[in-house]
Amino acid sequence: MMFVREIIILVLFYISTFFSMTAIYWSLDIAELAGVILMLVCVYYAVRKTLPPEGINKSRFPKTE
Repeated sequence: MMFVREIIILVLFYISTFFSMTAIYWSLDIAELAGVILMLVCVYYAVRKTLPPEGINKSRFPKTE
């Protein structure tokens, strides 16, 4: 995901250099936001894949209450 985020940053940075410094700032912000969203999607997918469908069985963990 870090590689994909860096590619997004490079592409947006390249495009924004044709405009202004403000466009460069906005492109970096947008790229970081896109990276965060991509990472959240990956974490969500990994958690859904790892946990059982019924969730955590609380009877196995009595001291968590």
